[in-house]
Amino acid sequence: MSLLCLGLTLAVATSVVNQRNTNLQALAVAQMRDLLQRNGTEGVNLCAEAPSISLPTSSDPIGVSVSGCDPIDIEVGGQKLANIAAPLTLTVSLGSEEMPIVVGGGS
Repeated sequence: MSLLCLGLTLAVATSVVNQRNTNLQALAVAQMRDLLQRNGTEGVNLCAEAPSISLPTSSDPIGVSVSGCDPIDIEVGGQKLANIAAPLTLTVSLGSEEMPIVVGGGS
């Protein structure tokens, strides 16, 4: 009976930790989407300043890396267009063992 209780306790504890991590990831994604939506407005320029997000588990802001700031040249229907703004991609890593969270990129 005690082994069964120990097993259930471990399962519940693992579930709670996974739920907490999922909630933190959802909060990070929401904040990064907000940064992308506000880019170019309200004094927000993601390519000019290092953006960051804040999570309840961290007292310090978490840095967000931005890619896609350099303009690109594309060809559409045989016509070349120069200096087109590339889609921005925001990336943040919440922990050393976790995969980075990526938002944006036009995909």
